[in-house]
Amino acid sequence: MYRSPTNTPTSAKNNTALNLLLKEIAMNKKYSHKCIVGDFNFKDINWENWSTLHDDTKEDEQFLKALRDSFFYQHVDEPTRARGISYVTCGRSPVVIVPGTGGNQLQAKLTGKPSKPAWYCYSTTSSYFTLWLDIKSLLPPAINCWVDNMRLDWNMKDMTVANSPGVLTRTFDFGQTTSFETVDTLGLIKYIKPLADYLETLGYKRGKDIRGAPYDFRYSPDRQPDHYHLKLRDLIEETYVSNGNTPVTLLSHSYGCAMSLYFLSIQSQAWKSKYLKQWIPMSGVFAGTKQQVQLYAAGLLMGVPQAIVNPLTIRGEQRSSISNLYMLPAAKFWSKNDVIARTKSKTYYIGDIDQFLIDVGFPQGAIMRKHIVNSTALMDSIPGIPIQCFYGVIKKSTVETLEYDGGFPDKFANLIMGDGDGTVNIESLRLCGSFKSKQNESVTVTEVPNVDHTAIISDKSVMSKIGQLLQD
Repeated sequence: MYRSPTNTPTSAKNNTALNLLLKEIAMNKKYSHKCIVGDFNFKDINWENWSTLHDDTKEDEQFLKALRDSFFYQHVDEPTRARGISYVTCGRSPVVIVPGTGGNQLQAKLTGKPSKPAWYCYSTTSSYFTLWLDIKSLLPPAINCWVDNMRLDWNMKDMTVANSPGVLTRTFDFGQTTSFETVDTLGLIKYIKPLADYLETLGYKRGKDIRGAPYDFRYSPDRQPDHYHLKLRDLIEETYVSNGNTPVTLLSHSYGCAMSLYFLSIQSQAWKSKYLKQWIPMSGVFAGTKQQVQLYAAGLLMGVPQAIVNPLTIRGEQRSSISNLYMLPAAKFWSKNDVIARTKSKTYYIGDIDQFLIDVGFPQGAIMRKHIVNSTALMDSIPGIPIQCFYGVIKKSTVETLEYDGGFPDKFANLIMGDGDGTVNIESLRLCGSFKSKQNESVTVTEVPNVDHTAIISDKSVMSKIGQLLQD
């Protein structure tokens, strides 16, 4: 509808009709979001304090009152002409992304290590450097230095964990996606970048309504350092306000789903109802994964060729990350007769995780896992917001059982494969739908055939559906 800047009978008629239309839309309950797009040239309106020089009989005051009284979402972005509405976010939900384990980069600084594994390793650095992931650091002989810098130290007296002595670590660019658009410093391993690029084609902007919440993925959800969950809460509130008081979508991937579920479990329902539109968990590791059994036995290379790296070299570092304890499979969600490993002399069932840890030479793991939050307890929590689950399923793609002919546990086992996304078992992925019975808010599940754990993030059909969810 055209509103002429001149005071003519036609202009007055159009403006009256526009005011009535605005009020009609505002009072119609079937619209969840309202959007006004246009260039409104009211020269006497002060947009700083929403006032005008004229009285209530004038067109500009009538129009201003219609806007003020109608509870429209308004977002001004580089306005032209008057300080009016030149660009409006039409109820589009801003996004805060929580990546998966190993998804965001970590930095470290060495402050004087009391010991080091080899003469060629540094004990002191003048500044922070990339700890995860600089691919060169995983190559021999540098990997020996990397393992010692990356590992966590456990204090079994008070059940605490911390960086190894002389090592400081940090995430960076909190609030941005820069640290996890690609996993490595060379940009070879694309992660969130395809999704962020796609959202920008819909009008989103990085740092504005595409936000990121990187974290130290070595820790369990309840042991996150640097007040992570408070920072995430502040980020969501800030994103809500800076986008015209628009509820935020929390989008998480893999272990980030466990992080997000824990975060939601410690927020009040009133807070969640105000600041969050929905939660989109992707490839969620809700009840752990049997791949972790392989990790604790002989180490997990995670795509690095065995010809380059001996998995036993990194096993100690991987065992030290208590996030890996959290991601061991939770017996409650599998059949009690489910076999996780079989040797010539013994069969380990899903309920034998603690004994398995003891037998592979890591008894402290069986103790520590009782002192961190576990997925069984966390799955009893109520997210309390609408949930849109996404995960892929590929037949016979995911570790189901380890079978040893000999050399347990150091030798690589024969892997019996089952259904899942190549990383997480189907039993764990499908638990996302179990929230339907726990909350009144809607829960929708999208199972995508033949798409793996990470590829789902850049799957075109999935990105399209996410785009629709953000703008509904």
